[in-house]
Amino acid sequence: MNKKNLEGILFFVAGILFFISAIIKKDYMSIPLGCCFVILGISRSRKEK
Repeated sequence: MNKKNLEGILFFVAGILFFISAIIKKDYMSIPLGCCFVILGISRSRKEK
C-alpha cells in the first residue's frame, strides 16, 4: 500500500465520519465538508491507479 492510496483511504474515512457526526448532531452544515472529503479521498486513491 503506497502513500497516495493510504491518503485516499484516510480522506474517505474522514468524510464518512463527518457525515455520521452531522446526522447525529443534526448539524447539516457539515455535510458539504464531508462530501468534499469523500470526493478528495476517491480522487486521491484512484489517481495512482
